[in-house]
This record gives sequence, C-alpha cells and structure tokens, in this order.
Amino acid sequence: MIERHRILVTGARGQVGRELCRVLGPLGDVYASARRRTDIVYQGGAYQEGAYQDIDLDITCADAISRVFAEVRPHYVINAAAYTAVDDAEAAPLDAALVNAEAARYLVNACERYRTCLVHYSTDYVFDGDGSSPYTETARTAPLNVYGRTKREGELAVLASAIPHLVLRTGWVYAAHGRNFVRTMQRVARGNNAIQVVADQFGTPTWARSLAELTGLLLSKAISYGDAWLNDRQGLYHACAPDYTNWFELACAAIEVVAGPTRAAQVQPITTDEYPLPARRPAWSVMDSGALLTVFGLRLPPWRVQLAQMLADQEIMAA
Repeated sequence: MIERHRILVTGARGQVGRELCRVLGPLGDVYASARRRTDIVYQGGAYQEGAYQDIDLDITCADAISRVFAEVRPHYVINAAAYTAVDDAEAAPLDAALVNAEAARYLVNACERYRTCLVHYSTDYVFDGDGSSPYTETARTAPLNVYGRTKREGELAVLASAIPHLVLRTGWVYAAHGRNFVRTMQRVARGNNAIQVVADQFGTPTWARSLAELTGLLLSKAISYGDAWLNDRQGLYHACAPDYTNWFELACAAIEVVAGPTRAAQVQPITTDEYPLPARRPAWSVMDSGALLTVFGLRLPPWRVQLAQMLADQEIMAA
C-alpha cells in the first residue's frame, strides 16, 4: 500500500489557510492546525473537497510544534500563519515578531529534524515603495513598518535553512471570508456614507483561493518529481497577478458588483496623506512574478479575473 503524503497547514483559520484546506485534500492527508479548533473548511456542496483533520497548534511555542511534528510526521508544511494586522503591529512589535519571525524559525528547526519541505508565505510590504517598475526577487528590501520587517525576518530564516523550501511573496490578499479590504468595501458600499479610498498606493491584489490553488500545483509537482527536483528549484518567488492596480480602482471594481455602477462612481480618490494610519505603507509594492512562470510554468490570473471569480463564488455561497 502506497503511503499518502501528510500535509500540515498552519494558520488554517485565516484567509489563505482555509482555502488551502479546501484544495489540498486530493494531494494527501491534510492536518489543519490553528491555535483553537474551529470549523475551518466550507461545509456542504462544492465547498468541501478532500479530507482534513483539525488539530490544535500554537506555532509560537516550539514545544507545541515538536509535539505535533512527532505525532503527524508531515512530509510537507504550508505555513499560512501570520500576524497580518499591519497597524496593530506598530503597537505590538514583539507579538508580530513572535508570529512572523520566531515561529518561522521554530518551524524550520522542526522541518530540519524531520526532513520536511516547508512552503512559507511572505509579503510585498518588505519593500519601501520607492521603485517605479515591478520588483523582482533580487530587489533590495527595506520595510517601512513592523509587519514588513518581521515578515522579512521570517523569509530570511526559511531561505537560510537546509530544508527543501519555497518562499512565496504575495500581496493585498482578500477572500470571501475573514477581514479584508474587498469585504470592507462591500459592506461600506451598502450604506449611504461617502466612500474615500487611497489612490496613490499600487500593488497586486491576490485572491486567497488563487494563491492556494497555485500552492497546490507547486506541491503536486514536488510530490510527482521528488525532493531532488524541488531542491534544484527551491528559493524565493513572487506569487501575484501579472498586472497591478491601486486601492481606489480595486474598491470601485468590488463595489460595482454589490451596489451597482452608480454607487461605484461615488467613490472618491484621496491621497495617503489624507488618510493617515499608524503604519507606513509602500506607495509602490508591485512585484514581478516572471520567475514563477519561467521556473514552474505557473502564474496567477490578472487581478480583475481573480476578483470576478471571487465575487462569483461569493454569490454561489450566498444562494
């Protein structure tokens, strides 16, 4: 009997984590881990695919990671856990560092002991935004905020390790569940208040489902071709749409679907200076994902295509 691959997903309650649990089932036995057990995967109909086991895991505790690794003995770990509250991180830098950096080191150490492959997600906020062309993987990093700095530390911990690994940088992640920009705009659009959205920050919006499906394809290739194949291709890759937009344009596109073109036309563009927040954001965090296409033959759809797919999926869920 051929042994099924065991896949440990951390941060399974989050936007990307939930989608990973949804799509990875056909590849092996999925262990969906979070600090507290919860109903992670969509239930019923077409929204539940494959099987998963829900387990408790606090990745900020090295002993807890050791216990889970000893029990599960995973072949692959997908680290979707992160401290993503960008503004809150400014007031809680130690908390952000523990989740985004120290926990990554704990996972690396455990993966080294069990010879486990690690897929780790990072962010476009590792850049300072002073660029004018899409950032490649070799571009200089200079994070402007605590979130970006701690995610960069997590990147470096994985990239410096001896384990088979992939670090996938993405940005502006949204989903049909959880707290994110697209859902916020949809909620606000249903009211009567004026809507003002920053128009001078540019990036690559990413649907969590698209990122999870891309991860599944990468994992499928690794399973099919083996460790040697992955070792030759391991490293850092940008996983984002081939095109870009700004927050204002993204808001208009999302609002038009739920509230119509008239409401979308009422959205007012403003500058970053007009909407100050605790954490500084890069004005330009657009990334070049060409390496992912060159090495693996994979790319994410354009951002408008991803958004349309997410909104259509959202309508099906509401039906």
